[in-house]
Amino acid sequence: MSHYAVPQGFLPARRPARPGVANLDFVELAGSASWRFASGVDETPVSALFVRDALQLTVPPGPDNPPPLEDRSPHVAAEIDAAGRELAGGAWLDSWRAIIAHAMAGHRGAPPEIDQSSWLRQWAADRAAVLGPPEFASLSKLAALQRSVRDTLDAGLAWVDARLHPWREPTGGAITSFDYELIRHTVARVAHRRQVRAAALSACAVLLPVAGRWWHRVKPAAVVCSIAAATSPNTAQGLLKDAFESGSAA
Repeated sequence: MSHYAVPQGFLPARRPARPGVANLDFVELAGSASWRFASGVDETPVSALFVRDALQLTVPPGPDNPPPLEDRSPHVAAEIDAAGRELAGGAWLDSWRAIIAHAMAGHRGAPPEIDQSSWLRQWAADRAAVLGPPEFASLSKLAALQRSVRDTLDAGLAWVDARLHPWREPTGGAITSFDYELIRHTVARVAHRRQVRAAALSACAVLLPVAGRWWHRVKPAAVVCSIAAATSPNTAQGLLKDAFESGSAA
């Protein structure tokens, strides 16, 4: 098992670089040349959840709208009324889907046939297109959400940094995640069941500090889930199986 880093996303522009970390989020990479599974906690989605919860936005219900943050985020004073919360909530869900898609791309990395440097440049450009802190010009057509994000910028940075810090190990920056042996055994079972080589299997997961053992498959071989789901053997086994099997059928 190894760890690698990908660039940060949401609300990073005002954050000073951490010593030795250079503004990077850490992702856990498990596997070998035969199969691959990447998972990690990204600041981008967690910060977006902070905006949703701190301002109590009215987000349309749906399977991809995560539960509340595990630790209740503080209320943030902002000039937003009930109508504004509803407008911002609808826009938030569209923005959330773009954020998660971008995070998934970062976890999966560049396809082998694409130049790594070129892919990273495009990934960074796409990040700016998704939100573009600190002005968030990309949200200019979503004025209610843009104001909400600006109102929560400083509080969100402080809260997210404090909340994610305990999960990072003293060295390496690793995030509490899935059990390696469970991943390996799941890959073996899926390969046998699907009659495919293990080398054909890959998947990724974005982890969130939200309440309960919640998870949702965003696309084949890509899931978003709570920390509790990733660290609960029974739940983790089910979502890993779903992720690898859906990827093998894609």
